[in-house]
Amino acid sequence: MKFILKIYIISFIILAINSLLVDGIINITISGISKYIYPLLGCIIIYVLHKYVKKYILSYFLFFITSIAMIFNLSNPMTGNYVSSKNIYLFGLSFYSLTLAYKSYKEEINFKDIIIASNPLILFTGPIAIYFKEIKETSFHRRCKYYIPYLIIGIFFSQVIASPLTNFFTLIEKTNTPLVLIYGIIFEVFIYFNFAGLSLIIYAVFGIVGISIPLNFRQPFSSRNLIEFWRNWHISLSTVLKELFYSPIRKRFNGTIAILVVFICSGFWHGVSLNFIIWAGFHALCYIITKLFLKKGYGYITTLIMIFAIPLGRIIFADSNAHRLMLKLSFNDNSFDYSFYKSFGSHSFLSLFLGFTIIFLEFTFAKSASFKQHNYKFLRKPAIQFWIFILILFLISNNNGLNFAAYGQR
Repeated sequence: MKFILKIYIISFIILAINSLLVDGIINITISGISKYIYPLLGCIIIYVLHKYVKKYILSYFLFFITSIAMIFNLSNPMTGNYVSSKNIYLFGLSFYSLTLAYKSYKEEINFKDIIIASNPLILFTGPIAIYFKEIKETSFHRRCKYYIPYLIIGIFFSQVIASPLTNFFTLIEKTNTPLVLIYGIIFEVFIYFNFAGLSLIIYAVFGIVGISIPLNFRQPFSSRNLIEFWRNWHISLSTVLKELFYSPIRKRFNGTIAILVVFICSGFWHGVSLNFIIWAGFHALCYIITKLFLKKGYGYITTLIMIFAIPLGRIIFADSNAHRLMLKLSFNDNSFDYSFYKSFGSHSFLSLFLGFTIIFLEFTFAKSASFKQHNYKFLRKPAIQFWIFILILFLISNNNGLNFAAYGQR
């Protein structure tokens, strides 16, 4: 328990250092610190409720508590676009509620869990703390040697690739088909490198201080079909969804119903709006079709489905404006303004090129030795780390994009 409290304090120190590096000052005020206290109080309340409420009732209530907050307009949907938090009291709710929903379902909540679930770094961008284990037998030197490459990759992903791509966000307003498709692709690249990059940073920081947490992304674009893709994307959320929904439903009904329920529940967790309902149905359908084709041995078709479904699904996911989304999905306007690219600087296009390059490498060399373990080994090689570090030094200071956690809005 003392070690967990120590990690909690270290997390605040890391936040202060980050504030110093980004803002030039330690910009952690009393009000700033207080937003990290509310999750701790929330976790204590959940810990007390756990003793008196049946695990199933509490688990599913905690899973849908963010949906309830959105119904009452207390929080925003998580489309990945930048929005300010509506309510400071609900900071981190989406992550700590799912951590404790998972723990409650497995009847494992103890006082240590509330400190883990309310850890400031995890609240910032996840992952869901389905496990949080002390690394006891590895020296600090060896931990640094293993985890620092992940830290460098995370900074490269989130700051050099993802952040400049926010300059393309104005394209969300476009409803003509070519730009809708272009934005869907660009936004998918942004979400991947923002979320995976920040997840890798958190994974590395905790590893260095002596805590093992989930590696939340495992080269999802090395996948050959949607089933593999979702297995390697936001892994901690997938684990919770499988435990709370897929496994119990699969015992009573067939796999098709279980998959549909999982995607619907995932959609509602992200946001109670039309786009997430459509997104859930669309991806569930693509997932089910993928399973059917895999059974028949048509692997190449499932790859084509994945290539089609990921950007189209992101178009749906990204836009909670129902009227605008319907215009986009009608695909009636095929006009195209070729001068659109003039609105964006060369740095944004360079970041897009770097993102496409990483995705291309993940996909093309998925079965080679440096890729098949799905742990970014190809980017952790010393020579590659050197060039990544050089790119960080030259490009990070010219970044004029938004810096925010795409999944850190509530």
